[in-house]
Amino acid sequence: VHNVKIIFIYEYCLSKVSLMQLSLEAKSVIVNLHNWNGSSSISKEADNFSKTIDVTLLTVKDFYVFIKKFEHIS
Repeated sequence: VHNVKIIFIYEYCLSKVSLMQLSLEAKSVIVNLHNWNGSSSISKEADNFSKTIDVTLLTVKDFYVFIKKFEHIS
């Protein structure tokens, strides 16, 4: 979407180890589709690590807010 690589995963809690196993490009967006546990679907360690590799981590709820930004871009 508009030159942003978006990767969808499904993990109960996305961990730092899981992120390290993915081949991620800077500026990528990772969306954890597992939504049963809400904001707890992304660990603090994964969140902190994502900032060091310039990757954005989103829950499903946050993804809806993120994608809405593109509605006005043509």
